[in-house]
Amino acid sequence: MLTEVRQAFDGDEDIFKFFDPTAKVKTYDDVVANVVDKMFEYAMEYQVRFVSMDRGYVFTAGDNVLVSFGLAPERRNKEGLTELWDNIKSNLKNPFCCSLWAKNTRAIEWLKRCGMEQVDVAEFNGHEIITLCHSED
Repeated sequence: MLTEVRQAFDGDEDIFKFFDPTAKVKTYDDVVANVVDKMFEYAMEYQVRFVSMDRGYVFTAGDNVLVSFGLAPERRNKEGLTELWDNIKSNLKNPFCCSLWAKNTRAIEWLKRCGMEQVDVAEFNGHEIITLCHSED
């Protein structure tokens, strides 16, 4: 798990501008540690699934929550992104949702292009969180 998360973000120079604004991350190691810590927090309360990919991962909670996902910058092409989306869909039941920090526009826009729709905006610690959901294709 640690390896896949590290590979998904290593070399992503933009990750810091999209990352959790409440986290105190300054290095890639901080990002990886923060993501893995959150995964363990979810695992304490939910049945979780970690799907390993070639230089990427998908992390879900229950049957309907996409918690986290990542793909190495060099794999963010049509083939890699299609594989990522296929892994997301095959490991969740419809409808499924994902909540992201509003500043994570890169992920939000990609999920929208994949067919997810924004259903909610909430505030947490002074920052907006966007919830997107996906129904049947």
